[in-house]
Amino acid sequence: MMGMARAGGDAARRTATRPFNAIGEAYARGSQGAWRTTGGSSVGELATAAASSSKSPGWARRMQTHQRMGQAGQMAAHSLRDGDRGASGAAPSLQDKDD
Repeated sequence: MMGMARAGGDAARRTATRPFNAIGEAYARGSQGAWRTTGGSSVGELATAAASSSKSPGWARRMQTHQRMGQAGQMAAHSLRDGDRGASGAAPSLQDKDD
C-alpha cells in the first residue's frame, strides 16, 4: 500500500512541475540561441577550438578559460548594475534662485 501512495505522489509531483520544467527548458534554449546569434559559442566549443588551434599546455588553456568566464561574469554583473542605475536628467533647473 505504501508503494502505491509513493508512486501516486511521484506522478502528482511530475504533473505539477511539468509547466515549470517547460519554462526552464524554453529559457535555456532561448539564451543559448541568443548567445550563438550574437557570436558567442558554448564553453565546450571554446575548449575544443582552443585545444585544436594552440599548442599551449592543458593547464594554461584551462586557466585562460577560467579567466574568460570570470571576466564575462564580471561584465554581466557590471552591465546589470549600471543598467539599474538612474541617470540624472539633462534638463536644466527652471527654479528662479537668486543666491
